[in-house]
Amino acid sequence: MENQKIEPYKVTKPIQLLAAWLVGLVLVNGSLLATSSAFNEPVWLKATLIIAAICNVPLFIGAVFVLQTKFRPELQEDSYYSKYLDKSTSEYVTLSKDDELIALVSDLRSEVVRIEKEAIASTQPEAVIPESPWHPWGVALCDLLPDFQDIRHELKKNGIPVDRIFGKANTNNKLQANVLSFSQEMDFASIIKVMKMMLPFSFQGYCYSITPSSVNKEEIFLGGFGYMNGGFYPINKELRELLETDLEPSDLKYFESQNPKIVIHNKSMQPTANASAD
Repeated sequence: MENQKIEPYKVTKPIQLLAAWLVGLVLVNGSLLATSSAFNEPVWLKATLIIAAICNVPLFIGAVFVLQTKFRPELQEDSYYSKYLDKSTSEYVTLSKDDELIALVSDLRSEVVRIEKEAIASTQPEAVIPESPWHPWGVALCDLLPDFQDIRHELKKNGIPVDRIFGKANTNNKLQANVLSFSQEMDFASIIKVMKMMLPFSFQGYCYSITPSSVNKEEIFLGGFGYMNGGFYPINKELRELLETDLEPSDLKYFESQNPKIVIHNKSMQPTANASAD
C-alpha cells in the first residue's frame, strides 16, 4: 500500500488526474464492500454500503464524460491551455513553428481559391453568381471599447454579423489602445470597408495578425490586445483623407511605409520612429 501512495505534486497532466480518480474510485468502493462484508447486523447498514458502492460507478463515469466534453479545453496540458486562453481573449500569442506552417498553408489555400474564382470569372462570366454584400469574415467585438454599443449598432446597420463578443467576461486586462486587427488572409476591399465604417469611432490604429483557422475562426478583431504583437499603424489625419479617395493597395502600403508602427511602452503609446500621428 505504501508503494501505491498518490503524491499530488507529481500529478501534472490531465490523464494522470483521471488515473488518480480511477484509483480513488477503486479504493472507495473496495472500502465500502469490505466494510459491508464485516457487518451482518443491522441489515440496512450492509445494504446501504453495497448500494453506495454501486452508485459510485455511474456517478464517476458521468463526471468523466462531463469533463471530456464540456470542460475539454481545461483538461489540456498547460502549454495548450494557455494558447486556448490567449486566443479566446485575442491577447498576444507567440506562434510556434507549427502554427506558422498552418498559417502559411491557410494563406496558400486562400490564394488558390482566389485564382480559381478569377479563372472561372474570365472564362464563364455569365455563370458567375454575384457576391454577397459582405464576405463571410468572422468578426469579434470587444465590450471594453468605450463606444461598444454604437459600434454594434453600426455593424448591424451594414449587415455585418458579430461572431463573438469578448472582454469583460474572460479577461481582467484593460485596453491601453483601441485598435482594429485584421487577418492577413483578408482581401483589401474588406479591410478598407471596415476601416471606413469604423472611422467615426474611437479607434487609434490598426494592425495585421496571423489567425490560423485551426485555432481561431475570427479574422477581424474590433478592440482586443492585438496591438501587443509589434504595435499598430496610426489612424491619423493622413489616413482619414486617404480613405476618402478611391485608394489602391499600393496607396495603403505607401502610407504604412511613411507612418511607422506605434508600440506600447510602460502603458504609454510611443512611435517606433518619427510619425505624423494625430
